[in-house]
Amino acid sequence: MESSTVSPSAYVAINGQRMYVNPSDTRAQQLLRSGGTFNPLSAVIWKRLLAALRWDLIVDVGSNYGEMLLEIAPSNPATVIAFEANPTLIPYLTRTLSDAGRNAKVEPVALSNSEGTVTFNLDETWSGTSSIVAVPETARGHAIRSIEVPATTLDSYFASETARNACVKIDVEGAEQLVLRGGELFFARRENCAVMMEIAHLDAKVIRSICTSWRLYLMSRRTHAFVRVDPDMLAELGSHTWLYPQDAVLVSPRSGLRLAQSDAHRRFSAAQACAFDLSVELSGARPAA
Repeated sequence: MESSTVSPSAYVAINGQRMYVNPSDTRAQQLLRSGGTFNPLSAVIWKRLLAALRWDLIVDVGSNYGEMLLEIAPSNPATVIAFEANPTLIPYLTRTLSDAGRNAKVEPVALSNSEGTVTFNLDETWSGTSSIVAVPETARGHAIRSIEVPATTLDSYFASETARNACVKIDVEGAEQLVLRGGELFFARRENCAVMMEIAHLDAKVIRSICTSWRLYLMSRRTHAFVRVDPDMLAELGSHTWLYPQDAVLVSPRSGLRLAQSDAHRRFSAAQACAFDLSVELSGARPAA
């Protein structure tokens, strides 16, 4: 993937702003064909989360070309930090944010559970599967190049951060738990903290472990209602296709933020969740974010 020159003609319009992409990247090609997003429900989750609270700090871990950053309103007063470890994407990301007038700081580093350098497996075929952990099975046959990149942690980077309310997006192709581990102090110091995190590459044991430290929500495909998931519900999720399994929302236990009516239930089975979802759908109500 050649990235030294950003073509002014290779872009996707998102919210009236140009997002520049590398036309030789197959992920970029799909973005161009789809008009900017091929995971529209992920965009819905992110927009609802952005609207859930007046955030002081917004952090995008694994920004890629910046699709989620362009969903942040230009008038949003929050401090915005974008982390992207893939050096071939940085020219496109910085050009996009500069042209859009977004006051976001781009950090060309990987986030993990320790500082130093890490091996970054750069997928030169589909940029979205690049990762500091083993590339997924879906990248079989892709051109993979391993490089060394600088790494830091949320705890280290934000050691002096005073923001009370933080909204974080983590999409790092299987390294999500490493980012969480490297941010334990960062999360603990926030009054309210919510994380939109890709869970599609995580196994059930990892997700169950995360559930012990966070309130975890999935979104209904039908109503866009958030449903709180407890560890006992995880084994049932595969049979309930009405829940969107790509991304979850994590809310810190000490936070007063509530995303779903089901927060009132100590135990909420998949069957109960489905009944709740249907009742919301039939009433025409949309739980407020």
